[in-house]
Amino acid sequence: AGSLLLLLLSSLLLCKNVASKPLCPEGPGCYGSLSEPFNKVVTLSMKMQNISLEISREFEHYYSRNKFFFMPAIRRCHTAGITLPDDSIRPSKIEVNDFRFVVRLLHSWNEPLLHLASEAHRLPEYSSHIRHEAERIANQSRHLQELMNNVVIQFDPEITSKVDYAVWTELPSLQSADKITRLFATYNLLRCLFGDFRMVGGYLKWLLCQFAESFEC
Repeated sequence: AGSLLLLLLSSLLLCKNVASKPLCPEGPGCYGSLSEPFNKVVTLSMKMQNISLEISREFEHYYSRNKFFFMPAIRRCHTAGITLPDDSIRPSKIEVNDFRFVVRLLHSWNEPLLHLASEAHRLPEYSSHIRHEAERIANQSRHLQELMNNVVIQFDPEITSKVDYAVWTELPSLQSADKITRLFATYNLLRCLFGDFRMVGGYLKWLLCQFAESFEC
């Protein structure tokens, strides 16, 4: 019993002495500071936000015939059912649900991004650039998931193996013989992609600001 008490006290002292507030789950144990891997996750998520915004703007600039051309293309995103955790109460610690939201959202983009890259050749002219950027985003998204897993397993090792992701059903539109249908489907997909990565990046940055004093908010 004495050895166990010493171990717990050592863990608590480790948490107090790290450079920034430790991101420790509930319980007597402490996993040390997660600020470094969390910083990497936030940095890459913000990069993904910028990349998705860039490709979305480029697509609209290249294919839009007028400023209202893509208005009819705006539809409900397939991830609309994945909502932010309730932040009405300021959290005192990071909880599993905080990460489950991000993991679900990221996994929900695996299939759409792969199909966006594989079906980009159906787009007129600009298709090679769209394909390249879609592949780039897909690779970055997988890398972000890997980094996220390194953080998440400290809270719940099973959270990444039981992901309830959103189902995407717009593949027929990307493969449509109608040019406008393909353009509209791609536009809405890119619009939703940017919106989701902006939400992920902003939410992760907000979490880090709550628990890591060394991070510039």
